[in-house]
Amino acid sequence: MARISFTGATRFADAEAARLAAVGAGTPVHVHIIPNGNIVWVLTGPDAPASLSANDVKLSRMQLYNGALVTGGQPLLVAFEAYAADRIANGTPVQRIYWRDCNEFTRNTTFINQLRVAIQGAKTNPVSLKEMDDVFINGSGYAPATT
Repeated sequence: MARISFTGATRFADAEAARLAAVGAGTPVHVHIIPNGNIVWVLTGPDAPASLSANDVKLSRMQLYNGALVTGGQPLLVAFEAYAADRIANGTPVQRIYWRDCNEFTRNTTFINQLRVAIQGAKTNPVSLKEMDDVFINGSGYAPATT
């Protein structure tokens, strides 16, 4: 199994059926609801997150950006990319080094929290915190295709 997306009126029932089938088969499973997209993702097997605690995972740059895409769609991915590009061009020396050269990202770093605050917009603080946690959880299950 892998990533299955459900849309439409029966998306929650369909996603629950897929989740139960994966659990019954003994496969790791994670359900993610994309709030404004009316999409429910069921991630199973190797695509399931490595951990359900954002503080327990370390992400590569590709996993970080994929986590943003899965969590908030293209708008969140674009916000991540724009923020990183801006910090590389206009940030402090330490920010430039981090966003240009870092290859491993953890949820509890100052730079990730600065990113979260910068792209928070109209979201409440609890919603923004959960969104960033979801980025790390969802990103941890990503591995690029090998074929």
